[in-house]
Amino acid sequence: AGTICYIISYDADLLKLNFTINYDPLVLKANGELINSETTIYPVEDAINNYIAGIEWNGTFNVTKCIDAIQSVVGVVDPILTSGEGKAYNGAYSAINQNYQSISGHMKIDDAFPLSATITYVPYV
Repeated sequence: AGTICYIISYDADLLKLNFTINYDPLVLKANGELINSETTIYPVEDAINNYIAGIEWNGTFNVTKCIDAIQSVVGVVDPILTSGEGKAYNGAYSAINQNYQSISGHMKIDDAFPLSATITYVPYV
């Protein structure tokens, strides 16, 4: 007697995000590091990672909400998503137009494409 249950746990879906960040050179360095900080802080990367970490379980990555998170960073003038892709644990990358619904229920940045390598910083003058 009883119900048979199958529990399946998948690795996180992977995201590959390419941004161009127009920034205030009086606030951020050319690599995105915060100027005049006691410690090494990359606020744009932190904003993206915090947005992804805050997505509800089985939630959706939304480009507009991610850009909103980046725009809240001091020194960011204009963030532009130049390309975004997502893939399930065993799938192929597909383009993110506006939303990406995860298959596994959670997402993370692909270690092969870290934000430090996929964000281009352009000074805004």
